[in-house]
Amino acid sequence: MPADLDEQTGIAIENLAHALAALDAGPEQIAQMRIYMTDLRPETHGVIMTRLAAFLNGEQPSLTGIGVSALAEPELQLEIEMVVSLPA
Repeated sequence: MPADLDEQTGIAIENLAHALAALDAGPEQIAQMRIYMTDLRPETHGVIMTRLAAFLNGEQPSLTGIGVSALAEPELQLEIEMVVSLPA
């Protein structure tokens, strides 16, 4: 895992894109997102939001940023969770 937050964000967003593709869904079907960050400050939040805005392509799901003391691995700086609404 790269140490750079921007690179970690890119990897996380790439994983989100793969998950959406597997569901045959797009950003317009994301209902909610949670971003867990080990260093939640305006500067770090801005790094993530710039990348996330491009991924969302104008869509505006419910979005929550949560500061945490640690994630599953010591080098991880963020984790992004999404809830997708699929047709029945």
